[in-house]
Amino acid sequence: MNHDPIGQSSLNLKQVLKDSYYNFARQIAALVFGLAISALIARGLGVHNQGLYSLALLVPFTITTFTSFGISGANIYYVARGDFDTRRMISTNIILVSLLSVVSIAVGFLAAAYAGKVLFPGVTGWILGLGLLIIPVIFMRDNLLSMLQGFQDFKTYNIAQLYPLVFQMAAVLLFIWQLGMGVEGALLAYLVGNLLGAWLILRRLLQITGPIPRGEFLLDVEIARKMWKYGLQAYLSNVISFFNLRADKYILNYLAGAASLGIYDIAVQMSERVWMISRSVSTVLLPQVSSLQESDAERLKLTTFMVRNVFWASCVVCLLIWPLANPFVLIVYGKAYGQASLAIQWLLPGIISLSASRLLSADTAGRGRPEINTIAAAISLVINLTANLYFIPRLGVAGASLSSSLSYTLTLVLRVIIFSRMTGASWGSLFILTQSDWLFWKNVFGAFWARLGWGRK
Repeated sequence: MNHDPIGQSSLNLKQVLKDSYYNFARQIAALVFGLAISALIARGLGVHNQGLYSLALLVPFTITTFTSFGISGANIYYVARGDFDTRRMISTNIILVSLLSVVSIAVGFLAAAYAGKVLFPGVTGWILGLGLLIIPVIFMRDNLLSMLQGFQDFKTYNIAQLYPLVFQMAAVLLFIWQLGMGVEGALLAYLVGNLLGAWLILRRLLQITGPIPRGEFLLDVEIARKMWKYGLQAYLSNVISFFNLRADKYILNYLAGAASLGIYDIAVQMSERVWMISRSVSTVLLPQVSSLQESDAERLKLTTFMVRNVFWASCVVCLLIWPLANPFVLIVYGKAYGQASLAIQWLLPGIISLSASRLLSADTAGRGRPEINTIAAAISLVINLTANLYFIPRLGVAGASLSSSLSYTLTLVLRVIIFSRMTGASWGSLFILTQSDWLFWKNVFGAFWARLGWGRK
């Protein structure tokens, strides 16, 4: 019996693992910056204002989810396949982003004017307006990064993702801690940091593709049409998935207030750090699966290997986080955020489930079937909303965590059923570690200890 499916595969899985390692290293760096930024903002604003900041930042992300039409996913798909000239794709992206930004900001101002008190209670018009100015920055950053992801140049991609965090941290220190600008300062720091980051990402992208010649900075109708067609397949799934992740914040703020949202936001930020494992892999997996246009067997081998190993790696990380949650929150964020520790612990089972679910979703999208993800996301959203409306009034912040874990776990079960029927893969191939997996981890840790100089001499 062959116990080394990785080595026998014609797919360069070693390169995939190397790319995932670079992604994981970047996620560690992002974790350090992210925690520092989060702690500086949380301590600088206090629990109530942290909730207002979370809600104000949620507004532009909600609007861009509705108005992006899946363009970033189309970028990854078509760049990985090499169907179009990349410089034309860049110019088309920038023009589309500009047009969509104008529409998105207009929609945001209308929503704030006619339903702001209901949708965003406690958030002033000035704060909402500042949040809306973040929209074009989010669009530009995410679409340019998606093109880098499609190139599968993950060293450049990982460095580029750190640009906004570095600038944002400097801006937080200036606007919140030096100038005392409060929630407005936190939003301005996000805006400035990500604007400068997006500019550097564009410069790096043009260094790879070469400059766009004068007179050729145009909207390519054919590229836009195909991107639109692909993006719309994933659009509804993206919208539903976003609300599956963030609807609890709107409900919690409405039912329990900004202070509860501030505490829950910290719990979410901490728990979602576990996703750095699955994000590292899924970032590599989607373009790889997209590029394997005629290799169903290798697609399946790659995905099943990644899912079962990421699932168990996430379990180990969550088991380590569980007992450390309370002391960590108290030390980093302070006693005011003490309730976040229980919320973190209740979120962890769902985080494990979503780590594996994310990879199955990336595989499905990479096969050119993003509409299948919509079915799973829609069912998950119904469960999520129902659970939040039931548990939040009874358990508060912990109820939001419990609802998310329940929804994410049931979503994983559904995605596994769909994936198994679509590919013929068994449940065991997705969750039971093989002899080659144990050998893989032995080699990984052996190489790690050797690099540290702790290996046997």
